[in-house]
Amino acid sequence: MKYFMGIDIGTTGVKALIVGQDGSITKGKSVGYSLMFPNDGWVEQNPDEMWQAVLGAMENVLRVFHGNRGDILSISLSTQRDTLICVDQNNGAVYNAITWMDSRAISECNQLSADIGSDYVYSTTGVNISTIWTLAFILWIRNHNKEVYDRTACFGLVHDYIMCRLGAKEHVLDYSNACQTMLFDYKALCWDQKLMEYAGLCKTKLPMLVNSGTIIGNLAAELAQRFGLSPNIVLVAGGGDQQCAALGAGAVKNQDVEIGIGTAANLLCITNTPIEDEQQRMICHRSTSSETFVLEGAMLAVGRLIEWLKTEIFSGSSFDEINELIQNKTAPGSQGVIVLPHFEGAACPYWNPTARGAIMGLTLSTSKADIARAFIESTCFEIKKCLDVLQSFNVYPEYILISGGATHSAVWMQILADVMETRIRIPRESECAALGAAILASIGCSAFKSLEDAADALVHTDREYVPNKDNYKIYRGIYQKNIKVYDIINKNGINRLLTGGIHH
Repeated sequence: MKYFMGIDIGTTGVKALIVGQDGSITKGKSVGYSLMFPNDGWVEQNPDEMWQAVLGAMENVLRVFHGNRGDILSISLSTQRDTLICVDQNNGAVYNAITWMDSRAISECNQLSADIGSDYVYSTTGVNISTIWTLAFILWIRNHNKEVYDRTACFGLVHDYIMCRLGAKEHVLDYSNACQTMLFDYKALCWDQKLMEYAGLCKTKLPMLVNSGTIIGNLAAELAQRFGLSPNIVLVAGGGDQQCAALGAGAVKNQDVEIGIGTAANLLCITNTPIEDEQQRMICHRSTSSETFVLEGAMLAVGRLIEWLKTEIFSGSSFDEINELIQNKTAPGSQGVIVLPHFEGAACPYWNPTARGAIMGLTLSTSKADIARAFIESTCFEIKKCLDVLQSFNVYPEYILISGGATHSAVWMQILADVMETRIRIPRESECAALGAAILASIGCSAFKSLEDAADALVHTDREYVPNKDNYKIYRGIYQKNIKVYDIINKNGINRLLTGGIHH
């Protein structure tokens, strides 16, 4: 039996699984790591803590694996995207990782827009100018920490940093991750010369680029010995966590739509050709396949939004308890409570880092259950905004695949189906990003002829949610109110007032 290991290095933890060619899956306990908030708007991580979590996740899955470890042929990664890790010649981190949630580089983005222009950046890289992309962090480092900028041998991402620690001899980044940097020409498949020069970079200071599924080296001998793995086990280029999650959920064909709901919420649509949004509401990326692209929209804060709800409103209640309240103590529409969930700014379709959260429509009859349901409804409305943009390109999916932690909540999934007015399918394997990485590991070993064949063999549907007609009629009206409330707040300068006059 051939086996393949997929490791998902997310925003706050690492999960690893081992997939057999027959579709069997062994999962290990996840290993978490921390986020640091040294200043307002800054979100950093310790790269070494991330590496130790990778080792721990590998140990955990191998501990419960009952097959022959020597039959594990390959390892691939699904990694959090955008996050910058600056390293020296020996792959030693010279600064904390700056994560995709960090918004410190607003002034750098404004200057980039003035100097290069948003149209050039979007048409070349497929992303609009925003504080979440890697280039914004590089520009901030150059402007505010010249010592780190000068010491850095490679401005890389999580993928190439961890691959080097696993045994790769040079920094290698796959195309799907490179798309997140705001430096990558996603049509020509190369680093863009104009943007490199703007940042003062050359190719030697950026990772080498390859397609997902490419063999890039072997696991280091000492690690193979430590884990009892074959000395011939190969490292296979992986992908960005959202592209891997789409693959692991079974979204591989033109117009397949998948939504990953975890730390953030990302809607991805597979397309055979690049689709550029003239209004720059959605971004266009490479998928994990060399033949397809993804059109993507996002909501930045979901997981931490729910954690805030649990901690600050419900005094540490479990999410199961909150789900039960939503199910039994309130109804669609939350008695008029409307939440704008922009606690970390707004992504698609607004791309407004100054947007702030709001809870409105409160009365003395409002209950905690109403507030909780309004929070869940608000996340679904933000995802619906992404779907609306997608439908403007004449994409009307018959069903939508969902991955991530939110799939464990039947209440949440039913609300999502009602708001989207579309059937929702949940894959049997909830760790879709890690499964996507394992599928790429299998492709590197030629275990399957194509990603489609691998997905057919390894991905299965667990359950489906059908929209409730009575509910989605209610939600249509509330959704329009949500859009109008945001427009009124933003057009009247309230977001700018609350953020001290900072302009997007």
